[in-house]
Amino acid sequence: MLRYANVYGPRQDPHGEAGVVAIFAKRLLRSAPLQINARRTTGDAGCVRDYVYVSDVAKANLAALTGLQQPVVNVGTSVAGDTESIATGLANALDIRPTLTRGPMRAGDLERSVLDNSIFTQLFGEPVALTEGLAKTAQWYRRTGEES
Repeated sequence: MLRYANVYGPRQDPHGEAGVVAIFAKRLLRSAPLQINARRTTGDAGCVRDYVYVSDVAKANLAALTGLQQPVVNVGTSVAGDTESIATGLANALDIRPTLTRGPMRAGDLERSVLDNSIFTQLFGEPVALTEGLAKTAQWYRRTGEES
């Protein structure tokens, strides 16, 4: 069984439940403000997630097709990233100064979700770093004109 963290990367659907990277990339390219919803209190850095780049997910999926010796593999980075760090990381990758607005906590949002990726790392090595993955994703959106 593969358990995914928050998957992001090129071609991500901004209309799904976990599309914050795609949503922010598109909004940045339109010079629209980015809203950081609170983790607990309006004004904080937002919910904390483990963001995993799509190529790491593909690597795990391909390996699972031929069989893994582990019954469960967490496909993630074990790195805690808050919503504000996603916003600023994408903005830096696009060389855009973002306008950040602050929203209240959203009903049903999980405050923190970070996976233990020790088995993933043993099997596949280190996952793509968040800064590298955000840069690749941001450049894809810029290159393809996916800003609408």
